[in-house]
Amino acid sequence: MGDDPKLGKLLQVAMARAEQIGELLEDPDESWPPSVIAAKWSEMDSLIELQLEFETEEAKFEVIEALGSWIVEEEICLFSITLSAFAVEMEDDAHPEAPGVRPGTHPDRKEILLVVAMDPDEVKTTLAEVDRSGDGPPTLREWEADVSDFSGALAEPFRDALKIARRRYKDEG
Repeated sequence: MGDDPKLGKLLQVAMARAEQIGELLEDPDESWPPSVIAAKWSEMDSLIELQLEFETEEAKFEVIEALGSWIVEEEICLFSITLSAFAVEMEDDAHPEAPGVRPGTHPDRKEILLVVAMDPDEVKTTLAEVDRSGDGPPTLREWEADVSDFSGALAEPFRDALKIARRRYKDEG
């Protein structure tokens, strides 16, 4: 438990893959596609990469739910998900001016690329702000390490599935 080197390596692989994808972007309106990188208990040295597509907000939740089932069925032990999102930085004691305003519509929003890597016992999260200045394609700023407060609600369903997958794998082995 805690500070698994394979988990840190998965986080680095996911960040590097996001940077590679960023180099392929050509249009100012393009963005990073949501993606998953994972490893099975039975094949820890082989990585599986999936590109995800969310056509609607409802479809996003359906895909995320399906990923939980996939983690269990495939007996995944390491899992990372990369998503672009909007975030709003606020002081600890600040209250949003307009309750119910989502970060994507908030006037002080910033676009980020979030990478969340996890195993059944630990979550590592990093993000990079997306820079859309100029006429060229978007680029990533520096990665910010250990931003776990961004991953709570996103990580928990996947971690629960990883725990079930671990239990299944150990029961079969």
